Amino acid sequence: MWNSGLVSRSSRYVFALGFIALVTALLFPLRGALDKAVVALIYLIPLGLITAFWGLGPGITGALTTFLTFNYFFIPPYYRFTVHQPTDVVILVIFLIVAIAISQLVGRMQSGLAAATAREREATQLYELSTALAGLHDGHTIAEILARQVQEVSQGEAVELNIAGADSFVYRLPNDVPRIARRSGFFPSRWRAALSGRSGFGRRNQP
Repeated sequence: MWNSGLVSRSSRYVFALGFIALVTALLFPLRGALDKAVVALIYLIPLGLITAFWGLGPGITGALTTFLTFNYFFIPPYYRFTVHQPTDVVILVIFLIVAIAISQLVGRMQSGLAAATAREREATQLYELSTALAGLHDGHTIAEILARQVQEVSQGEAVELNIAGADSFVYRLPNDVPRIARRSGFFPSRWRAALSGRSGFGRRNQP
């Protein structure tokens, strides 16, 4: 799992660099016809797309790579990282600042959107839970609904609810979880919940 996550993160950087290489290949034949400022503006478009689709890290990396590519291929003298004209230095500095700023802004927008989506999902789950529990009085039915909700939110393999009260009982989901696994500390989901008739859904703790 760790290796697959590392490959996934690395592939985003590879795609970002490949996208910049593709845009550079398309712009290179037009180097004599396009003004340097126009080339700089065109480069900002793929940078925004890279950050939007692959995240802030690839976006910042793309901004630095584009800065070097722009200097190397489109700023005289070509195929060097040295700059002779003061105006070209200004263009390069402004381009780098704007490129990084755009990457950060788009990255923050993506993070804000993800957070808003998570809050909406939590609100929907709470609404569905309250609707499902409305009017219920049977303890086993309530425990089943709560266990399924906890399992869905925690993405656990199994859930155990310890119901305390006059009619105390233990509810497990799935029902075939062996008791010896719970006692030995290998309860699959590492989730336990305590339910009291006075305090309601109480706490989550480790086995």
